[in-house]
Amino acid sequence: MKLAAILLAGAGCLLGQPELAIEYRNGVARAVVRHAATDAPVTEQDPARPGEALVAETGELEEGTRVFVGTHEVAATAAGPGRIAFHVPGDAAGSFVSLTLADSRGRTPEATFPVNGIEDGIQLAAAEVRELVTTAAMALDAPGLAVAVVDRAGRPLGLFRRPAATDDAVETALSLARTGAFFSHNEAPLSSRTVRFISTENFPEGIPNQPAAALFGIELTNRGCLLSNDYLPGKEIPRSRDRNGAGTSKGITTVPGGVPIFRNGVINVGGIGVAGVDPDAAEFAAVSAVIGKFFRALPLPPPGAVFIDGFRLPFVDQTTRPPGTSPAPALNGSFLFEPVSGNPVPDGWLIGPKAGSRLTAGDVRQIIESAVARAERTRAQIRLPLGTRAKFMFAVADVDGTILGLFRQPDATIFSIDVAATKARNVIYFSSPTRRQDDLPGVPPGIAVTNRTIGFGAQSFFPSGIFNSTRGPFRDLFEYDRANPCTQGRGGAGPNSSGIVFFPGAAALYRGDQIVGGFGVSGDGVEQDDYVTAGGIVGYEAPPDRRADTVFIDTPLGKVRLPYLKFPRNPEQ
Repeated sequence: MKLAAILLAGAGCLLGQPELAIEYRNGVARAVVRHAATDAPVTEQDPARPGEALVAETGELEEGTRVFVGTHEVAATAAGPGRIAFHVPGDAAGSFVSLTLADSRGRTPEATFPVNGIEDGIQLAAAEVRELVTTAAMALDAPGLAVAVVDRAGRPLGLFRRPAATDDAVETALSLARTGAFFSHNEAPLSSRTVRFISTENFPEGIPNQPAAALFGIELTNRGCLLSNDYLPGKEIPRSRDRNGAGTSKGITTVPGGVPIFRNGVINVGGIGVAGVDPDAAEFAAVSAVIGKFFRALPLPPPGAVFIDGFRLPFVDQTTRPPGTSPAPALNGSFLFEPVSGNPVPDGWLIGPKAGSRLTAGDVRQIIESAVARAERTRAQIRLPLGTRAKFMFAVADVDGTILGLFRQPDATIFSIDVAATKARNVIYFSSPTRRQDDLPGVPPGIAVTNRTIGFGAQSFFPSGIFNSTRGPFRDLFEYDRANPCTQGRGGAGPNSSGIVFFPGAAALYRGDQIVGGFGVSGDGVEQDDYVTAGGIVGYEAPPDRRADTVFIDTPLGKVRLPYLKFPRNPEQ
């Protein structure tokens, strides 16, 4: 763990930032902080207390270095070489209180430390995490069982494995828990089973000659790629890394076994995932844990379920014990670490707005605020009751992919944070005259493409969903991205690459013929994403003769026109 701290502290130096020593514990970036009175490390077993004096380990400090605990700036003094002293604010509490340093060079990547204060009573408590995991584990007598619980932001709160559970099963359980937490919200529950239903190459799955589902390729998102080291104090979103925090994760897993956790039946506070068994049995175990006080209150508001294109989305099917299974006679397993409590997810401005090379901070604010105004009028596809307004994540990227603005509406889905930022980056690179030709065969470099364009050509069928057709011209790009997380085409991984999103909700920003940035939106149906994107890019649209919908791809079935944007019918009614 010390090696991880040294590497991360050194990374700050290379980037010209102040340095905060960090180590990964239980999959989460932890600041190396000590109790000032004893010099003992602050840990989950020996947390800080409100008002206590602490010392953080750092690199070389500038005079006047500022310290932020959560959103509070606190007084700080040098405490010797590579150490800075501060007091914990009186209202700080939780397993993941954030700590950042700032000086003339910039801000450190945020890390966290635990504070034993009075929590809000909404987020999951450590005892509740233990209860959820134990109930799920006792539901099945299966030697390979693994269970994970996360908070809504995806931080691991509890990981459990039986003796025969593989490392892959543990990672799958963590991914399923995040899937349940990331896609649900306070106005409707969605599960990993739901996400599979809306991400297949035909919608509904198995129905021939139907186009792909809305979230085609969703499994390749949220793998823990770096979005930014410049979040506002207390506003960082944790990366969805593997259980050790050492590398990328499985991203989104779309088999049954991941369900959301609700407080009082209405507030999404996390997710639980079960793996290492048959998916239907895994779903039964997960549902067994949340049924009752952690389940979404029923019946759901009218019409009683979420519908897309007239099809009712499934939530959970396996609510009764599957044949051939039995409850466990004993827990017969172990927690990988002691359960901890969860934290809420910040909203509002998470990054910026700040200036880039071709956009001012005012431009970034205007683009996002224009999109928010349209979002507040847009009918939601995935929220209940019918007529509820949609909620989104918005991201503006500079031409080099640096995120200049990241904004979350209250209760916007968490998977959308990674997706919106990545979309904003994608449309810049893939619309650039300098992109590799073999990334998008048949599309001249410099043509403005959107994520709708990229996803349309990346499927097994081209045109989308048509059996006995050819594979999409961009299918190799999809396969490359699946095998190479955090890249952006065959150019490899760069400091501002976070993968590729193969479904709609973004457009490059132009002034005249010049790209000045990218804008990504995520959080509802993909037509809603496109519609709100269009509301943000007014005045920054691509030249009409440079758009991807002027390009046709030759196939044995004839020429196929590429799409650009698509809007829902009567989007504000």
